[in-house]
Amino acid sequence: MKYKHILALSFFCILNATYAQRLSLIFVGDAMQHESQLKSARINDSAYNYNSCYTYIAPIFSQADIVVANLEVPLGSAPYSGYPAFCAPESYASALKNAGVHYMITANNHSCDRGKNGIEGTITKLDSMSIAHTGMFKSSEERKNRYPLLVEKNGFKIALLNYTYGTNGVAIPQPYVVNIIDTAQIRSDVETAKNMQPDAIFACMHWGAEYELKPNKEQVRLNNFLNKIGVNFIIGSHPHVVQPMIFQPKTASAPNDKLTIYSLGNFLSNQRKPNTDGGAMVRLVLSKVDGVINVDSVNYALNWVYTPTENGRKKFYILPVSQFENSTAFFAKDTSALRSIQVFAKTTRTFLNKENKRVSEWNTSVQNIAHD
Repeated sequence: MKYKHILALSFFCILNATYAQRLSLIFVGDAMQHESQLKSARINDSAYNYNSCYTYIAPIFSQADIVVANLEVPLGSAPYSGYPAFCAPESYASALKNAGVHYMITANNHSCDRGKNGIEGTITKLDSMSIAHTGMFKSSEERKNRYPLLVEKNGFKIALLNYTYGTNGVAIPQPYVVNIIDTAQIRSDVETAKNMQPDAIFACMHWGAEYELKPNKEQVRLNNFLNKIGVNFIIGSHPHVVQPMIFQPKTASAPNDKLTIYSLGNFLSNQRKPNTDGGAMVRLVLSKVDGVINVDSVNYALNWVYTPTENGRKKFYILPVSQFENSTAFFAKDTSALRSIQVFAKTTRTFLNKENKRVSEWNTSVQNIAHD
């Protein structure tokens, strides 16, 4: 009997020692609102509904433990507006939440488009909807208490940082704070993050040059700086086009995995110029065994914004490209849209196949995201 107890205990210890905790994350690009999107969502003078935009993408989000989006539009008060000074109703963010987005980053070049009203409104409304967010704060004191954002899920602790290169020349109204890229401040914030003892630190950087397919020297410099001070997961936004994705697995001399997504491009917008009518979602699966963090997989999936006219109104749907690019049935009445999604898919894949390093595409029709 004693021998059986020893065997059972030994077996339990082996299982416990080799059990891997897993965490799956999806990051998406710029969630914007142009004037035509506002008109599309309008129900009446005070009500707007954006839920249908995510009809085809929500099932993918449901597979992940954590979904993070770049909210690139302030949530202010009416009158709402598109470019150049963005302002969206609260329902814009609630639709993202309903689709499965858990966290939103808010520091970008449009953070101050509506001044105090926009910053205050964004923070207050996201808080009222219980949507965790980071990047903008009502005061320095609030920033001190709420930053970095610590995400806890499946036994993992993730520190989430967010910075923007600027606010389109608009002064940040006092006493509000928008995180601006400043290496001294970032260094201090990373040290604060490390004191939280996270399993990983992520930095979401609003940087680069619009519509440029390759990162500029400043992006590369900042990426190297972030790696040097201990940030190994870097997710970029702002260029509105997809830029290269680089994964460097850990080695004996470099004991940490490194991932840089220079730009995920557009998630939702009305931009239709070449390379701007879609973007990419990046999927990352982390595992932890005996406190050691590993990247089990890192992949991307392309997304494309479909804008058909329905009942006399322009609509917006985010489509996972791998599921729709060859669907002649879906595009039976809109063959020009079928050609457009295929052009976006071919152009973007060709570029990423050449520029990416160890980040390949995943077929979103295959339900294979590991999560607990």
